[in-house]
Amino acid sequence: MLKMNCSRGLVMALLLLLVTIYSGCAVHYTVAVNKFAYQDDIAIELQKVQSSDGQSTWGNMALVPPRKHTFVRLTLQLSNTGVSSQVVDLTKIVLFNAENKTKYPVVKIYQVAPVPIGARDDLKLNAGEQVKRVLMFTYPQKLRPELLEINGKIVQITYQ
Repeated sequence: MLKMNCSRGLVMALLLLLVTIYSGCAVHYTVAVNKFAYQDDIAIELQKVQSSDGQSTWGNMALVPPRKHTFVRLTLQLSNTGVSSQVVDLTKIVLFNAENKTKYPVVKIYQVAPVPIGARDDLKLNAGEQVKRVLMFTYPQKLRPELLEINGKIVQITYQ
């Protein structure tokens, strides 16, 4: 009996955590095929773009976007097609607003999981390895992200 109550309590705590993390108004954009080169032998595929106006819980703190901004989460798959290990600096991926020439750097990086697990800025990819990461940015409300700067190169995000 005690074991069942502990399991139920754990499930309720996880559900509360998920509701807190994803509270607020969320917009899921349908993306087309977006494949970009980070550097030689490192390819990035943008798989998902989502924005949410609510706060994001991170560990024991809450992140709140600045006034008139929203959180944008990009789900990326990174692939090393080379024959040697390489390090990818994920902070060299930024959202770019062409209207005002503003760069929006990454706020948080985490692994793809039901509950966000923090990830490092520098990702070591072994030869032939593929890894998914979610990059979270702040971005002006009511604007759909259109451009990324990847390792110094501006690229267009295509939507369906």
